[in-house]
Amino acid sequence: MHQDFTVTEKNGIQFISIQNDNCKAEVCLFGGHVTEWQPEGHAPVLWMSETSALDGSAAIRGGIPVCWPWFGPVENKGRHGLVRTMNWTLEDAKEESDLTVLKLSCDIGKDKALAWSHPQIIEQTLIFGSRLTQTCKVVNPFNAPVNFAYALHNYFQIGSLNHLSVPELTGEPYYCKINDLENQCDTTEPDYNGPIDRVYQCDGPASITDSIMQRRISVTKHGSANWVLWNPGTMAADIDDIHTAGEKSYLCLEAASTSDIEVAANSSMEFGQTIAVTALD
Repeated sequence: MHQDFTVTEKNGIQFISIQNDNCKAEVCLFGGHVTEWQPEGHAPVLWMSETSALDGSAAIRGGIPVCWPWFGPVENKGRHGLVRTMNWTLEDAKEESDLTVLKLSCDIGKDKALAWSHPQIIEQTLIFGSRLTQTCKVVNPFNAPVNFAYALHNYFQIGSLNHLSVPELTGEPYYCKINDLENQCDTTEPDYNGPIDRVYQCDGPASITDSIMQRRISVTKHGSANWVLWNPGTMAADIDDIHTAGEKSYLCLEAASTSDIEVAANSSMEFGQTIAVTALD
């Protein structure tokens, strides 16, 4: 049995490369960001933009960005939180049987110029094997409750947007961010070519069935009230770090809680997901 992980520096940021009996993977400590996961016998599961900055100058486009402690834009605070553009600390790395386990942390500190209502410490455990398990622990060291929202912004590599199904979301209510419409519901598959930007009120598992790549990507989650389904479609032309026609090769299916979750004083809570891939019969 061969297991290994190495830490290297590229363009001033650190990457952890993993190769074990069940998968190969990569994590960037800038953003605490999973940039690659490929289980043995399968094609790569995560999409990465060919034009994404990988030098710490901007958030990484592709893989699994961690959007925390808020999701979307917040006035005077920016978009999708802070930790996706901060350096995380590698607290521990070990090999367990045929798995590789990484533990990361990020302390965003408290900006005294802001009325801060969010937690500031997040820890992340990543387990790489035939499945990818990602667990985030939010720590509130304050003597009062704080709130956060989040998304694990999965960019999944797909064969064609025209040959997909996300069956668990059909019939579930959603908010359409593009048209600002609440309580929408589809009885048939939507057009995944986009632009599509939806927040589903659904806490169960979901999956992408890809008839071109002949596989199913299944995601189970906990501590999550929503699924976010996103592809920019023609709007990708206005996004500098999506390579030409790159939007045709991914669908974002994100485990998320887009409304605030309260963490009690001097306590912690967890959220996360497990991703698995199976071949279609």
